[in-house]
This record gives sequence, C-alpha cells and structure tokens, in this order.
Amino acid sequence: MVLREISRSADGALLTLRPRGGGDSVIIERDALRPFLFGKDVERWHIDWQGWWVVFPYLETEAGFKLMPTAQYRDHVTAAKGRREGRRVFAGYPADFPNLEAVYPHLWAYLNTHEAALRGRENGKYRVGREDEWRWYDLARPQSLEASSGRKIVMQLLGRSSQGASDTMGNFFQAGGKGGGAYGVQLLDNALTKYFATLLSSHPADFFIKTSGIVYSGGYYSYADAYIRDLPIPASTSAQRDCLSRLARELTALTGELRGLEVQARDFPDSVSEERRGTGELPELDELGNLAQSAGLPQRLEANKVQEGGESLLGKPGEVTQRVGKGTLTLGAEHARLVREVLAQRRSIGRDELLALRVPERGADVRAYLDTLAGWRTRMAELRGEIGAREAELNDVVYNLYGLTTDERAVVERFLERF
Repeated sequence: MVLREISRSADGALLTLRPRGGGDSVIIERDALRPFLFGKDVERWHIDWQGWWVVFPYLETEAGFKLMPTAQYRDHVTAAKGRREGRRVFAGYPADFPNLEAVYPHLWAYLNTHEAALRGRENGKYRVGREDEWRWYDLARPQSLEASSGRKIVMQLLGRSSQGASDTMGNFFQAGGKGGGAYGVQLLDNALTKYFATLLSSHPADFFIKTSGIVYSGGYYSYADAYIRDLPIPASTSAQRDCLSRLARELTALTGELRGLEVQARDFPDSVSEERRGTGELPELDELGNLAQSAGLPQRLEANKVQEGGESLLGKPGEVTQRVGKGTLTLGAEHARLVREVLAQRRSIGRDELLALRVPERGADVRAYLDTLAGWRTRMAELRGEIGAREAELNDVVYNLYGLTTDERAVVERFLERF
C-alpha cells in the first residue's frame, strides 16, 4: 500500500497522505511507514525521492523485523492438515510484544477500511478460513526487510547508462513495472559501498555490462543483478579505494545540489518568493493577470510559439506585447522578461496557471527575482562542470585499476559515445 505525503504534524510523528490509487487523504504514524522509490526516482549519484511511503506493519527486534500481531489473531492457531498439526502463528513472541492497533491506531484504522481488498489479494489467499487469514495486512512477500532498510546501492533496472546511488535512508522500492523498477545491492562490508558504487558508475563497467547483457528497444540496457554480478572487481590499494569513495561522496553532494537548483529554477518565480519569505524579504506580490492585459490567449502557452511584438502602441509607455498564436499578452518590460524566463524553464504552461502566478508588483523587485534565477543558472553550469571533471577523474582511476591501455580506453569511449 503506497501513499504520497501531503503534509505532516509539527513534530513529524503523523503524516497526511493520499493513496496512490486515489481516494480521500488519511493520517498515518510516520514510524509505521518506510520511504518508497519508483525506478524513475533513481538517478546517477542521486535519489529523487518524491514523497511516497509504503505501509510497514513491522517492529524491529534483535532478530530482525517481525510482523506486529493484532488482538484478533495474537493467539491464532492454524487448522491442522492431515498429519500436520495446527500452529500458533505468533508463538515465540514475548508477552510484552505490542499489538499493532495499540502502537499505530491511525494505521490500524486505515487498514481496516481496506480489509476486504487486502484479504482478496493473491486470489483470496488471506480470506477468513484460509491458512494465511491472520496476515491479511502483511506484505505479500515480506523478504529482505533488513537489507532493504539498511545501507545499500539502489540501481535502476533499465537505463541508457548506469543509474545508481548510495542509499542511507532505508528506502524500499518498486521491483518492476513501468520504468523498469529498481533494486538494491548490499555488500557484506558496508565500508566498501561507495567504492563499489564508483565501479558500477564507471565507463569500464558500463562497457562490460552493455557488451555482455541485453539491449531493449529505445537503446535501454538491463542493469539487473544478473548482468552486474559477473563484473570483475579489480585489485586495489586502500589509497585507491579512499580516492574513489571520496569521489562518490563529492559526486553525490554535487548532483544533489544541482538537482535542488534545477527544481528551484523550474518552480520560478514561486521558489524565489518562498526563499524571500523565509528571510523576511518578500516584496508585494500580485497575480500576473492583474498586471497584464491579455486577449485571445490559447489554453496552453508553448515557449517556442511566443513572439515578441515590441513596445505596445496602445498600452502604457514601456509596456511590451507578446504574441502567442492569435492572442496577445501586454505587460511591463520587466514582467515580460519574467514571463519569458518562466516559459524557458517550463517549456509550456497553462494560460490560467500563468495568469495566476504571484509575482512582484514593482519592476525593481522583478529584476531582483531575475537576478536570483540568473545566479542559480550560473551555479548550475559550474556544478555540471565540476561533476564532469570528477567523473573524468573517476574513470581515469578505474581505467588504471583495470590496467587498460590508451588504445583500449579509446575503444571503450568510442563504444559508449554510440551506445
């Protein structure tokens, strides 16, 4: 059961969520959930978690995670079959092990609302009278819970290149479906996690996986465990492993900063307003539609279909008219620049959404907003350069580990330029 966070209580103990399949929002205890990833959320050096959670009715013990019992089934004994005697399903649980409804009443209320659907899973496997009726709220296949909750590398199953990142949040993930899903790689020695992540992200490894694996339509390759398990692991010194681990940390940090700035730029100008609100420097705002004259605008504005019509002859001095198809948008020069930048970032935007944007009233404040956006773009360009430099350093180290010659490196690079 996967749900997306809408908001949370002041102390973070309770989350308000909306089920993935739709329906009313619900409140569930934070500790009864685990962060959840889809395949598309896994990027190179970055996990772009989108606020999805999965229900997790387990309690951690020294022996691992155990399904929490309910009052109804705590003393449940399965029916005997032939020579096999019935068994008490929660035998071995200590007397003070809490019931689910006592610890997580909000989760319990949500589960009860969907009891019929949950019992009907797996062709009715959990219906009353069936052997597994007692675990109707359990995950269908509760495997590797400890591994999923621990430190690991999360890999996209399908991609045009290796897409993976170190995970320290204990994310669970979609194991298949659209986008290929994701899976986790956990090492016996956690200290080597970042080192192995750099090997998987290197050009030599990508070459090996692509030339020994399967290619799908659209130029996508499988990065499933079946194709990375045979990746040769070169001998390395502690200094080389430390170097690659450092590069993994730096690439993760740089990519995280870049993705954050990309989101802020995409959400311009609202993102600048939020930043100014946090510092107490928010200027007077108004809806763009109140500051502009519009006529005949299409329902959706596309960046490549907006033409500058020059200074307006009918409006106030300094106003600019932008033509969109057969429609026009007339507004001050600074606000016209802002509209161009919004379209440059979003590529397209609905007419009503554009006119409802809350923007600074004063031209000077608009210029300050545009300066902030320009600063973000400058920093993004710097970050892309730094990421490229560190990727090159990483590849150089790994090439040396594998002992590839200059000619052999050229073969790998030419292949990856094409594939």
